[in-house]
Amino acid sequence: MSKLPRRVADTKIARISSVGVGAELIRTLEQRGVMRPLIDECRSLDWLATAKYQSEAHLRECIATGEALRAEHAALFEQVEAAWATATIDDCRRELGILLLAFPGKSAADLSTFAHIALADVVDVRPTRLILCAACRRLRQTLKFQPALSELLAALSSQTNDSELRWIRHAGEHIAAVRDLVDMAHERLAIGDHY
Repeated sequence: MSKLPRRVADTKIARISSVGVGAELIRTLEQRGVMRPLIDECRSLDWLATAKYQSEAHLRECIATGEALRAEHAALFEQVEAAWATATIDDCRRELGILLLAFPGKSAADLSTFAHIALADVVDVRPTRLILCAACRRLRQTLKFQPALSELLAALSSQTNDSELRWIRHAGEHIAAVRDLVDMAHERLAIGDHY
């Protein structure tokens, strides 16, 4: 079972507000030492649910482990699953606005023009809410000047050079996949797709 302390899952992770992904969720996911055991368990479910020739016992183990993880860390899973949805245009507009306002010195006309161009490109990338919020937060915290569009798009990319953003993407992908993997194992059991 997971080594993630129950205390972290229940009290340290803030609820997602109606305006976006909570900073506390991002900070929690950034804690590799705390999150790694949970992520490793989530990763193991992928093989249990998707291997071509899988035993009934392994499929049942996938279901039991996945359901136990989701129950034990219900708040975390609920928030990550919600945050793993594709960002809406309003989400993109809000995060870009916060990002651009974090860097003083530009005229309103310059900000407006850049915001329109950036919004179109960010919407085309179709980031998740979690990745969009984490990338914009990371840029605000690490850059001294307003990022160029290429820096923003690089931060949103799965191939980003920023190890913190890669880790958040890795953690989010594996946590968000647990529900689907458990459903897949249930389906495979129901149709007899095992040995």
